[in-house]
Amino acid sequence: MTQHQPKGSMCQTCCGGSRACATLPFASMPVIKAYPDGVKAVKCSAHQPTTPRNPSRRCLSCGAKAPDQLTDGEGLPCGH
Repeated sequence: MTQHQPKGSMCQTCCGGSRACATLPFASMPVIKAYPDGVKAVKCSAHQPTTPRNPSRRCLSCGAKAPDQLTDGEGLPCGH
């Protein structure tokens, strides 16, 4: 079975986070890279980047803002 997923770096810079993307049709989006295990990374058509003046990293699970740096063993403030 072929699985399509958005390119990870797009998710990290997106305003919405992955919960907002759960129902997007990734199989119909342009493929960026195909991996040996059958997974295809796609360019997400719904990608909404943060503004260049205010870049922020986001939690891939919930979209919450993540700090620029974490110390060893420190988790995200949202608990993920």
